[in-house]
Amino acid sequence: MNHFQHKHILRLLGVCLDGDSPLLVLELMETDDLLKYLRECRNLQASDSFALRLQDLFAMC
Repeated sequence: MNHFQHKHILRLLGVCLDGDSPLLVLELMETDDLLKYLRECRNLQASDSFALRLQDLFAMC
């Protein structure tokens, strides 16, 4: 993943596998936040699950 460098791709800084759900550590977005951006792109509501599954994130690419 370190080989991907593009202005429209957030860099993956780390992964935490402690617990039931993996956590991704991504670089900071210049505007807004990733969850808000993904909700707007996928028409998700604030009441939808806060934790997006990894396969959901890959499907959005």
